[in-house]
Amino acid sequence: MLDKINLSGYIKVVQIMEKRRCTYELEEIKAAFQTEDDLRMTRTARQCTVELEIGLEDVVKIIQTLTTQNFYKSMTTYADAHVWQDVYHAQFGQLRLYIKFMKDDEGHLIISFKQR
Repeated sequence: MLDKINLSGYIKVVQIMEKRRCTYELEEIKAAFQTEDDLRMTRTARQCTVELEIGLEDVVKIIQTLTTQNFYKSMTTYADAHVWQDVYHAQFGQLRLYIKFMKDDEGHLIISFKQR
């Protein structure tokens, strides 16, 4: 659970749930991101790859090499406790990466792609 103070001075309690079982099948995620053109990333995730000097081709390669051993946890979003995000840890050269996926009406989406 995480507490946040809003502008009016009241504390808003945000419930975050976690589980150690993936919400989305890894093979579906891999199938969704087979090419650079397939990548759906948030602006923040894309900016992180730029800052880490990871090209889109490498993003695809990293996703395609993920295994269930890379799975870390599944967690709900801060905004909606019904929306789940799967978190994976991966190694790319010397970088230890934190990669977060979710699924919406348009398909799978990369929420985070940052250094751990």
